[in-house]
Amino acid sequence: MGLFEDLRNLSEQIKKRQAHVKGEEATKQALVLPFLQVLGFDVYDPTEVRPEYIADFAKKKSSGQLEKIDYAITLKGEPAVFVECKAVDVAVEDHDGQLARYFNSTPSVKLAVITNGVQYRFFTDLRAANIMDAAPFLELNILRINEREAELLKPFTKEHFNPAIVQRHAEEVISLDRVTALINDLLRSPSENFIRFVLGELDLVGGRVTANVVSRFEPIVKKSIQSALLGMMTKGIQQE
Repeated sequence: MGLFEDLRNLSEQIKKRQAHVKGEEATKQALVLPFLQVLGFDVYDPTEVRPEYIADFAKKKSSGQLEKIDYAITLKGEPAVFVECKAVDVAVEDHDGQLARYFNSTPSVKLAVITNGVQYRFFTDLRAANIMDAAPFLELNILRINEREAELLKPFTKEHFNPAIVQRHAEEVISLDRVTALINDLLRSPSENFIRFVLGELDLVGGRVTANVVSRFEPIVKKSIQSALLGMMTKGIQQE
């Protein structure tokens, strides 16, 4: 099976397990470790997936215990990925701080993940070297995983993981999302600049493109977009 099929099967398992999972430890065992397994990592090999990773710079909590990251995935003996886990009913977006401290102090780590076993947030250091970005470059819900998201996860599988290209992949993910959103907006409601671009490319006016010209051609451009989309859908159905 491919990665998408494996993730979809895991999604079905988690749907059945979720109501019976209580607390952080149960979340890790029942939800998070199976996810790491799907990505190809050996969760039973502590030299590959190191649980409760404590760094030399770890701070002490108020309880006196040292701060630790739930899992460090290692590559050639060095941490390459940090995974911080929270209980399944905890909102993960409120708990990036500890993950950032570890990431910022460990140059070998280029990917940091925080999860409650359902929601996953992926971070790297696009803004400044060795400083974890404030916002994730990828967020997904394992219960609603789709084929596109599975494809985005492929570079983070054991087979394909390469710390040197994490940043490039993160940039591609962000750019893809932004360009897709822009195109969707333009297709639903073409902007004046887009209409001017179309008229200029086709030289339909033969003169200056004024506001009145844009207004006159706006419904034509909208109909053309609808016609093109319908044609693409029809062609796709015929090819199946």
